[in-house]
Amino acid sequence: MTLDLVIHLDAPASHNEIGADMGNVTLFRRMARVVDGRVIRVPCISAGALRGVVRRLLWRETFDLVGLSRETVGSPSWDRLYAALANGGTIEAAETRVSPDVIRARREALPVLSLLGSALYSSHMAGRLKLSHAWLDCAELGTGTLSMHDLLAEVSTVRHHDAEEQDPDVSGVGPMPTTVEVVVAGATMRARASIAGDLEASAWAHGLDRVEHVGGKSGQGNGAVHVEHTGDGAAYAWWLAEHQDAVREALVKLAADLSVSKKKAKPERKAKPERTDEPAEQKDLF
Repeated sequence: MTLDLVIHLDAPASHNEIGADMGNVTLFRRMARVVDGRVIRVPCISAGALRGVVRRLLWRETFDLVGLSRETVGSPSWDRLYAALANGGTIEAAETRVSPDVIRARREALPVLSLLGSALYSSHMAGRLKLSHAWLDCAELGTGTLSMHDLLAEVSTVRHHDAEEQDPDVSGVGPMPTTVEVVVAGATMRARASIAGDLEASAWAHGLDRVEHVGGKSGQGNGAVHVEHTGDGAAYAWWLAEHQDAVREALVKLAADLSVSKKKAKPERKAKPERTDEPAEQKDLF
């Protein structure tokens, strides 16, 4: 199933350019595209960023609904479960083979895991979502009337200190000016998703319905959005409400499966043997 989406910026949006060294100036992310026979760098929100926002929203909703938390699951099981699902997980050692029956059971019981996938410490479960970057609607791409240059602006802020309460010469904390390049409020950015599975597609739509912020600097008034899309999240919302007990049972089982770290402990460092090649009379001098 193909799902088109448009991100409407209700406030300026900041999305950091990775690797850009501009001092205290943060540039908006750009990626290269070939347009009319030439390469241009166009502002975009990366697929990974949008995917990450939806991932956390969907899993936090699920954990809250079925009553799972650090208090109910305990540590380290909760840490490993949350990291695997809401943060995408990691592979600790060489991957081990997982039975197709187990994979199918996990997909059936946990549609969000099936949609977004995860690195489950000793195995990787592929997600069924394929997502493009969200490109800025602009004249250069033929998707808007305004040039991308007109849709970018710089916002400067300064953090002030309490001069009557602390001395910057003592604390080291003084005014801190920053400048952020943003895409202006009112602009739109669009992406396309391809998803295998009707329930997974509905879960993605449901997640998009819950997105209220993207990008960084939300504490400074940036990133408020709403997402328009061609999907329908109602089917997943109904399914989740009707299958809370089964979802909780599947998550508890997954937490138990992930609770044991398979990472090899680092070997203890052996003490260096005492040197014996020095003349005895020199040893006695020290």
